[in-house]
Amino acid sequence: MKKQYYDDPFSKVNSWEIEMMEKYGWYVHFVMDDDTCPNCINFHTHGLLETFNHPDLQICFPISKESAHAIFNTIVEQIKTGLQFQTAVKYDQIIGGGFKLEFINATESNRKVLRIAFPNKDGGYEGGIFSRQFDQT
Repeated sequence: MKKQYYDDPFSKVNSWEIEMMEKYGWYVHFVMDDDTCPNCINFHTHGLLETFNHPDLQICFPISKESAHAIFNTIVEQIKTGLQFQTAVKYDQIIGGGFKLEFINATESNRKVLRIAFPNKDGGYEGGIFSRQFDQT
């Protein structure tokens, strides 16, 4: 028997979200061409606040969906151990390569989130896609 939610795209997404929350306690949305976000990219989580008492996360940087999901997974695994990520702190050991990520306060669909800021090769945020991560917070 075919599940009812396959007949309606909205119901299908809603059912998938419920399933992911029950199974993992969180899920990810990948929104491309979102002109309300820096670099027109809005990758974000749902459920972290409800499940782990930690703000949801957002990435507004041009990386692949697979890379974004891997970064979210790495961070969420650390959140599950009780780590609370903070703004104005540089974190290493998340993406490797000697790069340190930072979190900034942002708003995504009227929700407070922590946006992950990716540095340039010099560790700063100067230049195009790097500095734009701090726009539209």
